[in-house]
Amino acid sequence: MIKTILSEVYNALSQVEGLNYVTADLGQLDNPLSIPSRFPCVLIDLESASYADSGRQVQQGTARMSLRIADRNLSEDLFSEENPDEMFDIFELIKKVSKALCGIRTDDTSALSRTSLERIYRNDDIREFRLNFSFGFTDYDNMLRTTIHSFPPKIECKR
Repeated sequence: MIKTILSEVYNALSQVEGLNYVTADLGQLDNPLSIPSRFPCVLIDLESASYADSGRQVQQGTARMSLRIADRNLSEDLFSEENPDEMFDIFELIKKVSKALCGIRTDDTSALSRTSLERIYRNDDIREFRLNFSFGFTDYDNMLRTTIHSFPPKIECKR
């Protein structure tokens, strides 16, 4: 079920106008040798998941998905005066990403719910934000393995 919802997210983000690179987060933005060459980009990953037995021989879970949205500052001088229409373009992109994912769900998951947006400060010319979503799911794959023992009743007659 987690793979399915992440695939749905990938498919939806692939349709967002203005995104040049969408893929799984394998640490591309953390390693200078593997930084994507196409910006703006979105990297998708599952941050965490927690599980609880529901008492119905299935587990209920909640998960947090993280999107790393990044763009490069193309200015030669980081302190140069930029066009005000362009300096905050990343927020329009974040809005498009949020809108594309609003309500996405699968048979085993609840709809995605946006939970937070945070700025990631970097030492290079990449501007990065982390957009987090949560969703609930039902995990039928790890049903509790219970064995039902059937014993014939032991009836003794005393006279």
